[in-house]
Amino acid sequence: MRIVTVTPDNWEKYGRVLLQFVKRYERKAKKPNCYRWMYHLRKHHLVQRGNSIKLAFWDGKLVAVFAVVEYGTKESVLLIAPNYKETSIGSILLENMKSDLSVCYYKIPSDATAFIKAAIDAGYVAFRYAQEQGQTMLWFGGGHWHSSDIVDDEEFICENGG
Repeated sequence: MRIVTVTPDNWEKYGRVLLQFVKRYERKAKKPNCYRWMYHLRKHHLVQRGNSIKLAFWDGKLVAVFAVVEYGTKESVLLIAPNYKETSIGSILLENMKSDLSVCYYKIPSDATAFIKAAIDAGYVAFRYAQEQGQTMLWFGGGHWHSSDIVDDEEFICENGG
């Protein structure tokens, strides 16, 4: 497996492939706005602190994407092709992002057990929950996270960040 960080220098090479992958798998992952905000990403967004996109390739084929905006506090999405969901690709991408940014947040639906397992395997900690469109979402933090980085009126699961 090969992990690629999308940068302004390689945006032309990977941008179209990324958008095709997201468009194909966002509905299955129940991330309806994912394609919309990724479609509006431009090269200059990738140089802003806290914005990053990681791609995972298996035998030259794109099989997973992890993208965050503002360290994941604004947007975070992990999409994995269905045939690769039971692999460690998710936790590898999460760990790689956490290492690169030093802090990363990822919001996961409470019923998405494979993604919760990937976050825990990558060293992330569940610290808060939120209700969105009738669904319970869990906030996970990795690296030098702190609960005060997430600003909303929801209840805390635990009060102390890492």
